[in-house]
Amino acid sequence: FSSTCAACHGAGARSIGVLPDLRRSPAIGDSAVFRQIVWDGMLEDRGMASFKTYLRSEDVESIRAYLNSRATNDARAR
Repeated sequence: FSSTCAACHGAGARSIGVLPDLRRSPAIGDSAVFRQIVWDGMLEDRGMASFKTYLRSEDVESIRAYLNSRATNDARAR
């Protein structure tokens, strides 16, 4: 996450206010949708480029798992 996503979506998956807070994204609960967004470029027309060139398929799932973990842990901390 930190090497590919944090620059836009915030360190520790905490949004800096400009782009969506991925900890609250419904896509992190659905591996197929998350893959379509990150790997296939489903939201390219909205500014979210495909990372297929930079990430392996396993990396996409690891990022999704990380975001789910952050969402769960941060919600418990509130």
